[in-house]
Amino acid sequence: MERTANMLDAVPDLWQEASVAVWAEPESRRIASLNFDDAQVDNVASISLADAPHASLGLDPVSLNRFVLCLLAADWACYPDPANREAYPHLQHAVTVFPKGFRLWTAGAGGCILPIGYSAFHPISPATFAVLRDAPQTITNRRQITPQPQTASGEQYLYLYNIGILPRFHRTEASQALMRAFREDLDATAHRGLAAIIVSPDGQRVIERFGLRQSGVITHDGHEELAYVSDE
Repeated sequence: MERTANMLDAVPDLWQEASVAVWAEPESRRIASLNFDDAQVDNVASISLADAPHASLGLDPVSLNRFVLCLLAADWACYPDPANREAYPHLQHAVTVFPKGFRLWTAGAGGCILPIGYSAFHPISPATFAVLRDAPQTITNRRQITPQPQTASGEQYLYLYNIGILPRFHRTEASQALMRAFREDLDATAHRGLAAIIVSPDGQRVIERFGLRQSGVITHDGHEELAYVSDE
């Protein structure tokens, strides 16, 4: 997918968290402030690392890291409150452990292809799912919900890491496409149950479409957030 390759080529080769933050803060503000017109809304597309072999997307360390940086820029653009943003090391680790669970959404603006949102999920252990179901109040940081590799049996619990797109694209064909693709990606991965942490009313409405129910409250950096799980 040439547009994705061109977008990745424009991303700097950064690996240190401090350097990433210096780049991601203004980049996310730039993306959030752009005026995407209707023609560009129709130009929305997505790429998953599961598609990489068929989309001319390299999986070498540099390309993979640039993909992570695009996810990070989209995350920070979608969530202006720092308390709701993902940190680069945690996001990079999750992508490394379960790359096929991450799908980046892009659109055109000002002659450039830019990240506008992403969906993501990864396996979690049965013990982590049980904590989210039975004792979420014992979780004091979202990073305690650690990603696991896919099991040999192909059946595991999945954590819904993110479903987000810029507000400009809410209630548009782009957000509907994101939801359809996310459901298809989930359905393609055998699982016994789903779990999620919710930080906004919009997120709550989205998660409930997947049949999850509130199990309690966690804290993250001192902020209360809602825990959701599905029935097994």
